[in-house]
Amino acid sequence: MPHLEKEVWQKYKDRKFSMIVLGREHSNEELAPFRQKNNLTLPLAGDTNRVVFSQYAEAYIPRLLLIDPAGRIVDQIIGFDEERFEQLRQKLEVELAKLDHNK
Repeated sequence: MPHLEKEVWQKYKDRKFSMIVLGREHSNEELAPFRQKNNLTLPLAGDTNRVVFSQYAEAYIPRLLLIDPAGRIVDQIIGFDEERFEQLRQKLEVELAKLDHNK
């Protein structure tokens, strides 16, 4: 979460970019203390019944998905690895540059 907060949300939140962090099998009420304890400002939502999660996966968290404006998965990471996270962040840069170019 600290990587997402600092290296994605804080860096790109003012661009043509949307982000949602799901708390799989957690309610918004359960997530509130976690948000506060970790000083998170990124969008965090409960997904108590895996309604959203099940649209993209059956198992394995954490999972990062980069989805383009057409709804296609451009890249994803299962688990966490610094190198793969950086690759996904770079791909995000490329995708945002495409959007900036098409203004």
